[in-house]
Order: sequence, then C-alpha cells, then structure tokens
Amino acid sequence: MQELTDVILGTFIDVAKMVRSLLSSRTTWLAAIGFTAIWLSSGKVEAFQQLLGFLGISGLWIIKIGVQNVVGIIKGNGKPALSVKPEVISVGMPQPEKRLEVPLPPVPPPAPEQPFDVEAFHKRVLNDAGIIYGELNPFIVFGEAVAKGSVTTCQGIRQAQDYWDYLVPLAYAARDYVKEETEKKQGVCKGVDAPELVSMQHQLSRILRYRDNVYQLANIPWANLKNSLAANDTLYHVGVLSDDLLRANW
Repeated sequence: MQELTDVILGTFIDVAKMVRSLLSSRTTWLAAIGFTAIWLSSGKVEAFQQLLGFLGISGLWIIKIGVQNVVGIIKGNGKPALSVKPEVISVGMPQPEKRLEVPLPPVPPPAPEQPFDVEAFHKRVLNDAGIIYGELNPFIVFGEAVAKGSVTTCQGIRQAQDYWDYLVPLAYAARDYVKEETEKKQGVCKGVDAPELVSMQHQLSRILRYRDNVYQLANIPWANLKNSLAANDTLYHVGVLSDDLLRANW
C-alpha cells in the first residue's frame, strides 16, 4: 500500500514539473502541498477532486499516468509504467514570414520625340497627288498636304509646329495660283474677286492663325493635349482644334 501511495505521489510531482512552464513555481508547489494535505486528511477522492478543479483538463492526464504506473506496480516489475519528463513550452510572438523581394526593373524613360521629316512627307504628298489627280499644281499639292496631315498621327508638339510651318507656304502658293487662274477667266469684272479666290484667302487666314496657336500650345504639357485630342491626334487637327485646346488647357 505504501508503495502504491508513493507511486501516485511521485506521478503527481512529475506532472507538476511538466506544467510548471505554464504556472509559476510557487503555485505549482502550493498545489502539490494542498493535494498531499487533502490526501492525508480526507482521503484520495477529495484530493483528486481538488486537483482536478485546480488543473482542469490536466487532471485527466494525471489520472491516466497514475493508472498506468499502478498497473506497472501490480505486474511486479517494480517500476512505474510511464515516467513523465518535464517539457519546456516556449511561447513567443509569431515571427513574420520572410518574403523574397524581387527588385522591380527600372522604368525606361519615354522615347524621345521623333522630328518631323518634312522632305519625306512632301515626297509622299507629290507622289499621291500625281496618282490621284493626274497633274500637279499648287492648289492640288496644298489640298493633298492637308489631307495627308489629317491622317498622320502627331507624336509631339514639335512635330505639329514643323508641319504647320511647312503648310503655310503651300497655302500662300495655292492662294496665288487661284488668283492667277481666276484672272484668266473671261467675263470676270475687274476689281471683284472671284468666289474661289475669296474662299482661298479665308483659308489662308485660318492657316496663319492655327500656326500661331500651335506655338502657344507648346506651353501646355503634351500629355494634356493628347488627352484632349483623343482620336483626333493628327498633325492637321492639332492646329485646327487649337482654339479649343487653348481654352480647355490654358
């Protein structure tokens, strides 16, 4: 009987060491002393009830270990069936997961604006005008330059400036040509301009104003102008819509 009592008490001491990392050492030994006092004074049932109330779920583990040790004594091997070793439980803050940081590739700078190739553009104008109309004169060349500029995307304000500088002398040449041709007509009253000439003079005035506006647009970021132009971002439309662009972005 004494040997069985020693096993049970020894089992309790081992388990108390196991849970010592969760409880303060003072509390653990007070529990052990209390259990022993109740065991000697009231009996093992009351002692186990108090122990279960103190340790909660851990009490179930104590009973299991005690039973296994008692079985070992009864079998006559003279040693407890299970020896409990204290386990140190380390409780700490979770460490953040390390992530492999891949550096982002550098953003390439925007491509520089390509200059407007006036010579190559004029060659295309002459070639297409000759194919379409079968002849070349200043009025036809001017009209084809306008048509081709209205379908050529503008990549920057500098290109627009070069295009409109190119277009102005063509407009003057077209006006002079129309004037000469109207003067050759019979029956035209002297001192009265033909409707064709009046129309061409008005168009020349607009061309000059648009060219001046394009130079004022250089004070506005190209990105803002491009957003305002939307699908009309062509060499010709930068000038034709310059009045609206100045009002919207100035």
